[in-house]
Amino acid sequence: MKIPNSLEKQPVVETVIEIRFDSSLPGDAILGVFHNVLNEKFSVWEKLPALQVPENVRSNDPNFLHSALYKLSNNNWIVNIGRKTVTLSPKEKYPGWNEFYSVAKDIFNKIESSNSVECITRVGLRYINFFESNNFFEKLTLKLNMPFTSDPVARNLIFYLKDNDFTSKILISDNAQLQKEEKRFHGSIIDIDTFVERKIEFGELDNFFALSHSVLEKHFFDLLTDEFISELGASYD
Repeated sequence: MKIPNSLEKQPVVETVIEIRFDSSLPGDAILGVFHNVLNEKFSVWEKLPALQVPENVRSNDPNFLHSALYKLSNNNWIVNIGRKTVTLSPKEKYPGWNEFYSVAKDIFNKIESSNSVECITRVGLRYINFFESNNFFEKLTLKLNMPFTSDPVARNLIFYLKDNDFTSKILISDNAQLQKEEKRFHGSIIDIDTFVERKIEFGELDNFFALSHSVLEKHFFDLLTDEFISELGASYD
C-alpha cells in the first residue's frame, strides 16, 4: 500500500530510539564519558530512581541490566543513559521522523567519538500511538473471530513479526488510558517496537535507523483500513 507522508491528526504520543552496547569500562565510568560528550547540548542532568539500588544488586540482577540511571535533557529532547543502554526521545510533541532521525544521528556520532563502546548489541525504535476512537477494532484490517455470545469488554493483543534482521513486537489495546497534563483520556493504542539484536557497527547505525522506521511504518499502516487512514488526514504530497 502507499504510505502517507504525514497525518493531520498525528496519533504518536511517545517514541524512543534505543541502542544497547557492550563496553570494557565500568558502569560509572561510561556514564561520565557519555555525559562529557553530550553535556554541550544537554546541560540538565538528573539521577533516576534505579540509581538508588545498590551497585552490587544492579550488576547481578538482569532486570537492571538496561535500566536508565541518568537523564540528560534540554528544551526539546531527553537522553536516558544506563550502564549498557542509551535512549533518545522527544520531550513533548513528536517532531516528525526527519528531525528525530537527524538528532539521533548527531547524538550517536558523539557517543562513537568517545571511543568507549566496544560494540552495539541491539538497535530499537518504538512508537506508541493513541486514538480516541470507539469500536477501534472495526477500524483495523486485523479481524478476529470471537467464539462468544457477547462482545469482550476489552481486547489486548500482542504478536511478533519477523522481517529479515528486524523483529517487531506489536501491542494493540482498545482499553488504554492517556494522562496528559491534568486530564485523563480513554481510548486505544497501537504500540510497535521494532528492533535488531546482533552485533552492529556504528557505521551501520544510519542504515538500521532508516530501515527500522520503514519496517515499523509499514506495519502500522498495514493495520489501518483505508477509511481510517483518511479519517486521520493522510497527505501523500
